[in-house]
Amino acid sequence: MSEKFENEKLIHKFLHGELPEQERFEFEEKFVADPDLFDEVRAVEDELIEKYVRGWMDSAERLKFEQAFLTTEKRRERVGFSRQLIEQARENQEVSAAKKNDGMTSEESVFQKLGALFVSPKFALAATLLVLIAAIGGWSLLRGLGGEDPGIVKNQNSNISRTPGLTPTPTPEVSPDETPEDSGNTNKRNAENTPTPTPTPPPSNKNVQKTPSRKVTPPPKAAPNPVLALFPGTLRSGGQNNVLKMPKTAAGATLQLNLESVDYKNYQAQLTDADGNVLFQKGNLKAPGSRINFYVPGKSLKRGDYLIRLSGKNDAGQNESVADFQFRVQQ
Repeated sequence: MSEKFENEKLIHKFLHGELPEQERFEFEEKFVADPDLFDEVRAVEDELIEKYVRGWMDSAERLKFEQAFLTTEKRRERVGFSRQLIEQARENQEVSAAKKNDGMTSEESVFQKLGALFVSPKFALAATLLVLIAAIGGWSLLRGLGGEDPGIVKNQNSNISRTPGLTPTPTPEVSPDETPEDSGNTNKRNAENTPTPTPTPPPSNKNVQKTPSRKVTPPPKAAPNPVLALFPGTLRSGGQNNVLKMPKTAAGATLQLNLESVDYKNYQAQLTDADGNVLFQKGNLKAPGSRINFYVPGKSLKRGDYLIRLSGKNDAGQNESVADFQFRVQQ
């Protein structure tokens, strides 16, 4: 458990650029050779990418992540791809929620209207009148089936008179020259000429508006850190100065100090300008394979000539001069 915790701490320091140069190289060789550790590094990278895209990092952590992690095109592509996936998922959730809310509102409004109709006093009164009319109509129908219609009275002239209040149903008139078959055809033609009402199409649900997709702005591309190999002495072979081409957007540069022999366990390197002012120094450096990787931040490498003074710590704890390395920076 403790080893896994230590690995996570190292991974976070490595991805945020907080490891010294020598420890960073050693950690890279370690996780490249160990598949399990490599999977842990990728998992932590995915977590940091999600935090960066969702804006869960504070300003300091965001700056470290951009300077240390977004240094290659492949990593920037991973961040852009993760940003698109998260934005698409967020848009799908918003559209689904909007559709669900519209459906619930429509359903509730219909049921509310029906409930209000049934509890309305007007509806209750109308229902009572309908029941009374149905009862009277049924009673009249039963009386008519049992005998002669009491509302019809024959007088001496055989004229039919009806009880006031009852209106006889009009009989369609047929002209003398028109047969019953012609009358049926006329009714059929009238029915055909009657315009048929056009059904109203149901309203389409166009209330849901899709959220416009946001344009993904890629982060600024940081230039890779340059590397320059240096050897003891002031000039290169052929009498030319060692030139370091330093991009303005690079975070720093790695200066490989090559030694003829390794006589000390620990070394110290000082970067000075042409006037001898110490601009940057670092101690406790190792020389595996007779080479020291001396990482210098970009703010200390402006255009001009520089000198690296390398010293080694003897058994008495004192620094002894080992070699000088001279180079020039161009931007």
